[in-house]
Amino acid sequence: MESLKATVVSMFPMEISEAKPGLYPGYFVIPAAPIGGMSLLVIGDSVYYQETKNEQMTQVRVPYSTVAESIVNDFMQGHIGRIVGEAEPALFWVPGGHDEGSLQKHFKPTILEKERKQIEWFKQLIMIADDVWSRTRRHTSVSELQRHAARRLSIARPWLLKVDSDDLCKFCKAETPFGAVVCPNCRQIIDLPGYEALIAPERELRKRLEAVKEKQETVQ
Repeated sequence: MESLKATVVSMFPMEISEAKPGLYPGYFVIPAAPIGGMSLLVIGDSVYYQETKNEQMTQVRVPYSTVAESIVNDFMQGHIGRIVGEAEPALFWVPGGHDEGSLQKHFKPTILEKERKQIEWFKQLIMIADDVWSRTRRHTSVSELQRHAARRLSIARPWLLKVDSDDLCKFCKAETPFGAVVCPNCRQIIDLPGYEALIAPERELRKRLEAVKEKQETVQ
């Protein structure tokens, strides 16, 4: 008798890979979903092997539903900006083996609801990226997922632009904030004219103090 199956549905814009050590099969990959579309992974039961008292190995079946639920739940955990049930990645599973046409026919309301929640999650990711960018002005502070979110919603942001070589420290090659005169990573001076302008008032004050000191010593 053929094992029952489940279809894991992803509208997530990046590849998903989930490993379940000890299960066979235990490595599951879902390609990045195209814009406005979805990627599917049809799975069946998995098994693991358990040692019995007489030192023999017994095969234990793990139902397709348990495997599918594990793939979805494990991926959902730990994403920034996620609000459970309101703003989260569009990844879910349904019983049976389906293609995209079958899913659109039988699960259209679910697809639309998952898509709506993912859009809300993308908005959260963009808001977080905006906040980090406003404080750091570093492209490396923004994740590729956050860039995907902005592109999917057609939202222009300065942190979407490619890092220019002029934004990299010439000593350690780390990205530097806009207008920095000293690299925050290696502490080398990267804008000498700017550095000189910053310390000019201090140098002038030091000269005046030294002049006053010399004058006092001469009087004495």
